[in-house]
Amino acid sequence: MTGPGIAPNSIAYQSPFPVLLRVALAAFGLFTLWGAYDLVVNAAASGSYLSGTFFFLLLMAFVALAVACAFFYAAVFAALQKLVFNAATQQVTRIWRGLSLKAGRQDIPFNYLRDIEVVTETWSDRPETYSLALHLTDGDSIGFAHWIERKPAYAEAARLRAYVGLPVVE
Repeated sequence: MTGPGIAPNSIAYQSPFPVLLRVALAAFGLFTLWGAYDLVVNAAASGSYLSGTFFFLLLMAFVALAVACAFFYAAVFAALQKLVFNAATQQVTRIWRGLSLKAGRQDIPFNYLRDIEVVTETWSDRPETYSLALHLTDGDSIGFAHWIERKPAYAEAARLRAYVGLPVVE
């Protein structure tokens, strides 16, 4: 991956929020917004603006509006993580943004890396998938990159181990 801020001989991984999931969240937001509109129309149609039914429907409309806003917020400002392995600086740069919009950056020297492991994720309703985990000397782990096939995941782990100077395990 190349782009702004990425050195020519570096390796980068970006884990964006999937586009289909963003679309689904926005669709749920629209559906909930339509529900809030329907509740307001029903509250106005009840006729008596001082009745308990009117206030209950209005309260439910505000709750539905808040839920719709949460869905739209999640669709637009979803989580993001980028890892850049740079041989020139001998470090891994991790950049992330969460749903709270709080962004962070962490520079991890290559000598702080303990291992790069392939993690097998087992599912009950689909085949196994594979991802990489970057294990640090302090015990922390950072998950990144996903594959649906085993062979490319192990090949990429071996390539990264060689790139950062860790022993290559076949």
